[in-house]
Amino acid sequence: MRASISKNDDLQRASEQVRLSLKTLAAQLAGQSGRKSIFWFTQGLPPVVLWGDGINNTMDKAWDDTIASLNDANIAVNTVDNNGLGGPPRFWGRGTILMQKQLSEETGGKSYYYRNDLGGALAEGIADSRAGYVLGFYLTNTDGEYHSLKVRVDKPGLDLKYRQGYDSRDDALTVTLKGKGAELETLLMNPSNVSDVGITANLSAVPGNPTGTLNVRIKLSPDTLSLLKSPRGWTGQVDELFIEFNAAGREVGRVNGTGHFDVPSDARETFDTDGATLTQNLQLPADAVKLSIIVRDTSSGRVGSLTVPLDAAQRQ
Repeated sequence: MRASISKNDDLQRASEQVRLSLKTLAAQLAGQSGRKSIFWFTQGLPPVVLWGDGINNTMDKAWDDTIASLNDANIAVNTVDNNGLGGPPRFWGRGTILMQKQLSEETGGKSYYYRNDLGGALAEGIADSRAGYVLGFYLTNTDGEYHSLKVRVDKPGLDLKYRQGYDSRDDALTVTLKGKGAELETLLMNPSNVSDVGITANLSAVPGNPTGTLNVRIKLSPDTLSLLKSPRGWTGQVDELFIEFNAAGREVGRVNGTGHFDVPSDARETFDTDGATLTQNLQLPADAVKLSIIVRDTSSGRVGSLTVPLDAAQRQ
């Protein structure tokens, strides 16, 4: 008998709890650089959860979007079946193993099942995730289609784990400035700075009434920026977000926008040494105690962040 999400309230609730948890993890970890691995200890859910009614052979849209979010956040989901060997019958049958395997494979993780050593499976998965290669390419179009990815090596016997494809939708790859700002905001959940774009900052404050002005001068590392050829040399562009916080962690000021820089042909050597320098002027609320600076290289999508305390000396 085929399970039906619409007719099984328990299944729907369990599925949504898992899916929303994974979606939240994707949002929380999106700002962390590098490959991430998470482990889900479970007896799984039936394949109908991922594949809807199974009639059209297409993935359920909500789960499709969740898996896309996990892949965009560079997260591999490793599923560990905790039913063990000879355990109690599964509530939703043996097809749950298929669901676990598919979720892991779609995100480049691994599924562990039919074993009693859960600790061993976890240790094996952690060791396996410590090594890997980063492969990348630039898209030439956004045709709105899903594209499968295949990775092959010429050494036999290797078990390759990688994401199975990508969605080239315009709204996923070429987003508006507002959308980019929303993406940059996810980094505010990250307690540590991200250094895919190198940032150093100099701040100076100018007193004023009712608020002063904070002059921000940021220098961006040249090896983390993209340059496009122009008639006079090269140009570059970054998306910027500046947010001021008070001692309670509440936002008290914000400026976002786009920074452009030109590199004339006769100044390329200087750029390769010093990078790009951009300036921004912010209002300085009296209760602001720190400034978060987030920069995204528009062409490559690389992101950098920096948090700077606003001490009393800067207000003199």
